[in-house]
Amino acid sequence: MNKKQSNQAYLIGIASCIFISSACLLILEIAASRLLAPYIGASLYTWTAIIGVILAGLSIGNWIGGYGAERGHADRNSAYALIACSLFTLGIPYLLIHTAEFLQTGNFTLLESSLIYVVVLFSIPALLLGIVTPLLTTMALDCSNFPGRIVGGMHALAALGSIVGTFAAGFWLIPWLGTRWVVFTTGV
Repeated sequence: MNKKQSNQAYLIGIASCIFISSACLLILEIAASRLLAPYIGASLYTWTAIIGVILAGLSIGNWIGGYGAERGHADRNSAYALIACSLFTLGIPYLLIHTAEFLQTGNFTLLESSLIYVVVLFSIPALLLGIVTPLLTTMALDCSNFPGRIVGGMHALAALGSIVGTFAAGFWLIPWLGTRWVVFTTGV
């Protein structure tokens, strides 16, 4: 394999990871509404908390990932972020039970409960997945002479992954596997 083919394979691997991690984040977002519905319903407050917290975590993660990309070791740090996200995601059902116990003993409004559930269960996975794209994009920039195409392409793949994750979760994965299995599969 020559250097050009090697770079293409490397870029495909990076692009695939960005696409899949972005899809996983939106799969978790759709699953969040189903996990929380038995506890707080599927109200405007619930959806607002889910979308807002996921976007906040993603934004903070993007900032941390961008900062981390300047410091080096993007490959290792993106792997650590993905592993940590996987472990945290696998713990969501456990955290849900304990968060529900806590919230049921308190006198919380629906708005407060919605925010607490979503922050506890989904802010960390959103933050960790947000770290990945800037780190991997920086790695992709190292093997291309077209930085604009790389940055634009990686952002487009992240958005496309999010779109595919949304439709896959809502139309296929959750109806077929169930919400808890979708969360487990996403974590794996």
